[in-house]
Amino acid sequence: MAASRYQEFVDGVVDLTQKYRLGSPLDPETTIGPVVRASAAETVRSQVLEAVARGARQLIDEGLFAAGAPGTPYLAPQVLVDVDHSMAIMREETFGPAVGIMSVASDEEAVRLMNDSEFGLTAAIFSADAPRAETLGDALETGTVFLNRATISTLRLPGPA
Repeated sequence: MAASRYQEFVDGVVDLTQKYRLGSPLDPETTIGPVVRASAAETVRSQVLEAVARGARQLIDEGLFAAGAPGTPYLAPQVLVDVDHSMAIMREETFGPAVGIMSVASDEEAVRLMNDSEFGLTAAIFSADAPRAETLGDALETGTVFLNRATISTLRLPGPA
């Protein structure tokens, strides 16, 4: 991602993330509910802490999300920069509201890094050039590729019938 677009993208992600509201999925104002269980939240927290210990920077003040206390399934969102692929958060599937963002020098580097994982559930490509994004998507070793969006889940899934 070109340096000029990289900072614009990071700024946009941070701005959006700071507007999220962590809370009960029954509250219509909530935009981030709990993860599946407290141990899953601790796994994500440990990925973030490991990345920070290796030089990543956290861009979200977790104090904005008081409900995200350790030991609970509620997890404050986090955006990390200055990340690399020695960090678990960049190679493993993170089933929680945490993301590492890094700049790349070329499409080839982006594909190589996106494929640098033993997992491959989903990927997301953000681009104004749909044919180029489709070419990149075809090179990814993943089950699903999204263009200009990520997986969309609902907090209010229906219960058993």
